[in-house]
Amino acid sequence: MSFRLFLTSLALLLTVPLPAALAAPQILALITTNGATPLTCADGVCAAEFSAFCMEPDRAGPGHKSPYRLAGTPANGDLTLVARTSTGADLRLPVGGEARFESLRGYAAVRISLPERLLAELDATALAIEVGRRVALLPVALARHHRPHTPAQIARALGSNRAIGANIVDNGGDGADAARLLNRLINALPAGDRVDAATRRSLWSRSAATAAPALLESGGDRARRAYGACLAEVSSDGRFSLRRCLEHAHDHAMWVLNRRYWLAVGGQS
Repeated sequence: MSFRLFLTSLALLLTVPLPAALAAPQILALITTNGATPLTCADGVCAAEFSAFCMEPDRAGPGHKSPYRLAGTPANGDLTLVARTSTGADLRLPVGGEARFESLRGYAAVRISLPERLLAELDATALAIEVGRRVALLPVALARHHRPHTPAQIARALGSNRAIGANIVDNGGDGADAARLLNRLINALPAGDRVDAATRRSLWSRSAATAAPALLESGGDRARRAYGACLAEVSSDGRFSLRRCLEHAHDHAMWVLNRRYWLAVGGQS
């Protein structure tokens, strides 16, 4: 099986809902970014995607673009908006209530978006988001959810289970750092449009190579191998975009980490 076909099969596993279709989907967690992730602004919205994992193996995975909300108070410092002002200084603020969260590709990634008008309101030239420790997202309650989360389930997910997730996933060594680097590559590519060969070949030097040295030392080899495999796949089959291939490689890295977490929590939800 080719690398492309393997990753396509994995993507189906990540995105096909489990049988409990009417239950509220899984609580998700965002892994630490170890630095701020730039948002791309267009058409009134500034957005980027972030690495995520499922905290509840016994619940159904979210559908594509399922709405979520930040668990707890946005002022806890775990999710920070970094605005680069016109003077060159960085203004750090809690991500406020205008942020929108939606799942991407099942549980492996989350898109966070903010109104583009914040650039003018903050006198900013660019926006970024930094994910700190123990960030978790709750599914937005919808009328079709006939089995919502109980207070006890939420408390366990946000407490002991999130702590386990921090140890296994956030601190997941080269696997987690490879996912972080792949996330950087993904966000550096346009969401819908293909890019030319020169842009594909220069992506690593333009994006991942500007990451923190510790990140490259830990996850650089794994991420670059995945990037190289994706370059080869796109060169051999033009129907498969570089971004889509990198998304699948990222999601596989997150699946491996998520499976370790599931085994650790013993299927409790």
